[in-house]
Formats: sequence, C-alpha cells, structure tokens
Amino acid sequence: MTGDPVLQFLARGVAALSRGDTGPLPDPPNPPANGKRLVALAAHHGLAGWVERWLPEDHPDRTAVGAVASLAAVRSMETCGALLDLAQALDAADIPFLQFKGPSTAIRYHGDIRLRPFMDLDVLVPPQSMDEACRAAEAAGFHLDPAYDTEHQPRLQPKHLSHIRGAVRLEIHRRLADFPGLDAPAEQFLADRTCFEVSGRKIPALNPTHALWHAATHGTGHAFLALKWLADLALMSRDTRALESGLEMASRTGMAASFLCGMAMLADLGVELPDAVRRPLDHRYRQLRGLVARSWQALEVPHTGLALTAHRLRMLPPTLRLRRVAQLGFTPNARDWTAVPWLHPDTPIVFSVIRPVRLMWRTFQELSKQRGARP
Repeated sequence: MTGDPVLQFLARGVAALSRGDTGPLPDPPNPPANGKRLVALAAHHGLAGWVERWLPEDHPDRTAVGAVASLAAVRSMETCGALLDLAQALDAADIPFLQFKGPSTAIRYHGDIRLRPFMDLDVLVPPQSMDEACRAAEAAGFHLDPAYDTEHQPRLQPKHLSHIRGAVRLEIHRRLADFPGLDAPAEQFLADRTCFEVSGRKIPALNPTHALWHAATHGTGHAFLALKWLADLALMSRDTRALESGLEMASRTGMAASFLCGMAMLADLGVELPDAVRRPLDHRYRQLRGLVARSWQALEVPHTGLALTAHRLRMLPPTLRLRRVAQLGFTPNARDWTAVPWLHPDTPIVFSVIRPVRLMWRTFQELSKQRGARP
C-alpha cells in the first residue's frame, strides 16, 4: 500500500469508514515528527474533517486540523448556496438535471459537508438542453469562463461548459466523463435519479448504483489523486446491493477493470467486500496489480509538492496551468499521452486531471523538440 506513516494513518481511517467506525483511531502518528505533515496531508486529501474525529481530543494537532476543516466548510457552504440558486433556475426553465460528486456525495454518504470538502459543482443535463442550461446558469449568477473553455472549442461536442460565480465553479455536463464507458447518454442517468436535501430543498442526484459505479471508474481514471475519493468509495461500498449492481453495470459498459481497480484499492485498505465482487477481483488482480500500484504511488505526494493539487490547477486558465506544472518540474509521459499523465523527476506521481488532451499533446511535442527528442 504505502510506507508513509501519515498516509497509513489516513488509510486506516478510510478503512474504518467502511465498517461504520467514526471515532478516534488507535496509534496516531507521533505529533513532534509528523504534526505538520499530518495537517498538510489531511488538507491535501480532503480528509481534515474526518482526521479531526480520528484524533484523540488531547492530540496537539487536532485544533489545526479542525481549523482546516472549518475553512473548507465555508467554501462548501458557498457552493451549496450556489447549487440552490442553480436548481431554482433549472427548475424554472423546466430542464431535467442531476448533481453528481461534490455536495451530493458529501451530504448523502459523509452526512456533513464539513467532513467532505468540494471545490465545484458538477451538473448533468440532456445534451439538447445545454444551451438552455447555460442561460439558466446565467440567471443564477454564473457566467461562462472563456479562458477555461477556449481549448474545448475545436471539439464539436464538448463534454462540459464551465461557468464561475465568485469562487464557485460550475461545470454543466452532457455526459459523465470522457473515459470510454462513462460517456453513456445522460438520459439513462436522469431517468433513474434519486434526491438529496440541501436546506430543505430536494436536489436530484445519481442513484446509489450509478454513484458507486462512477466513483470507482472515474477515480481509477484519475489515479485516485486524493484519499477522499477512496473515502467516498468506502462509504458507498457499505451498500452491498449497489456494490454488486455497480460491478454488473461496469461489466456491461466495458469498465470492469476500472471498477475492480477501485475495489482493489479498498481491499488493500482491509475493506471487506462481498463474494460477488471479491471473486472477480481475485481472478483479475494480477492484471490490475500495476494499475493499483500506480494509484498508490499517486498518493505519495511529497510535502513540497502539495501546492500542485488538482483543484488549484483547475482554477487556472489552461496556459497558466501548464506553466505552473512546468515550473514545478513535471513533464508529460510519452508512453500514454491519452491519459495525460505528468511525471515528476523526484517521485512517480501521476496527474491525470490536467486537460485538455489536445493542448497537452501540443505542449509535449514542443517540450520534445526542445530536448531534441521525437514524441
């Protein structure tokens, strides 16, 4: 799994969530040696709220971790307020929609936005309603972010359009993701959606099966860059029926390997999985071993690299994003450019969230020419 004692502590906490244990964990990291790193990694992996609960009350770093969780909760509350305004505008325009990731995951599975921070809003609408949804977003106070979407224009049907309102970013999706299997028609998810409540208002969301399927496959596609994604999976996996039907759906959509990789990550944490999932996982684990190992490597973020996080990069325009990554010493990996991995010379971290692919590929070609290498 990982040799970092702080990450091991965080991983034990994630495993405890699958068992319903939310209290203090035994043997926390040594405060003098790991205090600053514990706070930094708790913030980086989006687990500050849970870490505050996992630490004993007399732990010297508990207050600092709690402050990080409170600060993230303020941002999450602002995002929830924007979601309420957006939902009202979409309902007024009679546009079917659902919200996935972010608020829906925090409220439905973690039970408190303080325990699961989120940076933006992701909304799924029918492809034919994209224009109307954009107008509804404008009515809710959002405006299109041209810097973010410039690089999507060459594509005839972009996956999503990005809007901003203050510090809140909204992404209006016509499909869940660009990964094969995740580009299923939006209608099938909208037809079988469920709801969660924000300040007494019901907001449509992915049903438990679709949510777990998306969390596992999407997390694998992004190499599980933050442990909060594994915490989501650990909590979702408590629903055995959703777990089994999620695997069935992944097999049907050609995403079984990605789904099982997420399950393998949970198994490495010691999470008990039902036989219906454990049997195919054991059968294919040898094939998945390399992918699982790379995902754990992606979590081994050095303290000096904590500024390079997915959500901070996404707040930058594409050109500044690339410049910031290059300044920190990351370069594209030519072996699999479609997944947009970037490698650091000091550690094998994979950052697959930096998009779009076309811009990344052009940048890689330029870097290769500078080195006299052929892409």
